[in-house]
Amino acid sequence: MVLLLGTADNYIKKTRAVFATLYPDYSSVNSVAFRAGGALWLYAAHPSPGNGHFDAWVNAGADSPSGLKRILAQQALAINQNTRN
Repeated sequence: MVLLLGTADNYIKKTRAVFATLYPDYSSVNSVAFRAGGALWLYAAHPSPGNGHFDAWVNAGADSPSGLKRILAQQALAINQNTRN
């Protein structure tokens, strides 16, 4: 698994486009996760206290964009775990 620190929509969009060109096996899992190079790649909020997004990412519910991204990352992890068993 590879964690990409940052959950801004523009960052996700641009980096996914780059990885899709770099890895022939690139496949989307959901809006914050993909598979490439034999690994699961996840976008997560950077834990820096100065970025202002980490607390929302950790604590918010699905009605918040940050909370929804965390939930989607958790779902991708669960799918990955289930496919490995």
